[in-house]
This record gives sequence, structure tokens and C-alpha cells, in this order.
Amino acid sequence: AQNGVVTTASATWGITGVQMEVGPIATPFEHARSYGEELAACQRYFRKFGSDGVDNYIPVSEIGGTQDNYRTRANYLLSPEMRATPEVSFSTLQVNNMTLSESNPVLGITLAGQEVSRYGVALFFQTAVISGQAAGQIAFVRVASSDSGYLHFIAEL
Repeated sequence: AQNGVVTTASATWGITGVQMEVGPIATPFEHARSYGEELAACQRYFRKFGSDGVDNYIPVSEIGGTQDNYRTRANYLLSPEMRATPEVSFSTLQVNNMTLSESNPVLGITLAGQEVSRYGVALFFQTAVISGQAAGQIAFVRVASSDSGYLHFIAEL
């Protein structure tokens, strides 16, 4: 005789196609959503831009621009839109000015201001004065470390 789930110590078994209900009324069965639909639903609550632990210096903003010699604006389009205005958190980011040498990024940036809605975000990063940087130059924000850099938008309940 074969051992079964009941007679085998520490056995596991799986079950699928079941929908649990609270209360006495059954609702129509909810079929699984596609990966794209599930991802879009999750992105309404949380977005992570940043390192995957493998590739250094992943860009985490669309092309932005410099406002003067120490402030950079970085733009983020949130599509699908988030469920509410998100909170912003980040760590280990750097500013790269495309007009100056890309091999000389600016580290130690701080958030000087933000315009945030559920549809998009504009972040204003401040650095030490950058020699040669002026208003209107192309710049972007990227992860400064492959292990720990990130930018999060959170709109949880």
C-alpha cells in the first residue's frame, strides 16, 4: 500500500480552485487575473525604482533638468495612477548632469521639495554647489550603489 497524506508524517498537500467566503451568502467565483492585471493593481499601492543588486547605477528618474548650480528636478510619471497621493522615501541616490562628465556624479543629495499627486511626482534634489552646472541643463537621478539604492512611492491604506 502507498503512503498517503494521512499516514505520512509531515506530509503536505495542495488544493486549488477554492474560494472561501465569510457569511452565509456565496458570491460568484473570482477567476485569477493575468500577471499584467495583478501587477497594475499592486502598483496602485507601491512603486520601487532602483537597484536589482546586479546592475550598478540604474536610472530612477525620467530626464529632468537643473534649476541652478545646486538643485535638480527629477520627474516621475505614475502609470497606472496610484490609489492616493504617495509618500516618498529614498536612499543612496546620485545626480548625474549630462552636460558635465557622467563619470563625476554628485552624491549626498537631499530632498529639497516635491510636487506629488497620484498621477506623477516631481522631486527637487539639492546637492553641494556643482562647478559648471547652470539652470536648464539635462540631468537625471540614479542609484549610487548596486546593493542598497532605491526610490519608493507608497500609497498604502
